[in-house]
Amino acid sequence: MADWWRRNHESGRSSIVYAYALGKAQRVLAGLAGFDIGRFYTHGAVERLNRDYREAGVPLPPTTYAGSVGKGHDWTGALIVAPPSASGSTWTRRFGATSTAFASGWMRVRGARRRRSVDRGFALSEAWHHRSVARRQVRR
Repeated sequence: MADWWRRNHESGRSSIVYAYALGKAQRVLAGLAGFDIGRFYTHGAVERLNRDYREAGVPLPPTTYAGSVGKGHDWTGALIVAPPSASGSTWTRRFGATSTAFASGWMRVRGARRRRSVDRGFALSEAWHHRSVARRQVRR
């Protein structure tokens, strides 16, 4: 994901990652915290939960609520984390030239990226292995 973000930055684009606001979005942010590529911005639903995570002592990188940024802001190189419901909405138009991705365990399923209409899919799930084992056991 960091390579994708870096390439977008070098190409003059911002990067939007769609991830579920509770848990997955925070894993994306924590996983990219050590890379000095650009700033982190979030959708309101993600930012509210980030605050709760931080209050619970979970370390997350500094983020800025995208809605608090004025018009005309240069989003080049930014990583914006938003819930899947924001995909294709008017909210995303403010970011100009973007590349989009979806972070979910479902990205391992063939065709998931295409159905989500995103440029990249990143398989990110701690439960995927357990689901696969359960599925194999059920088929026996």
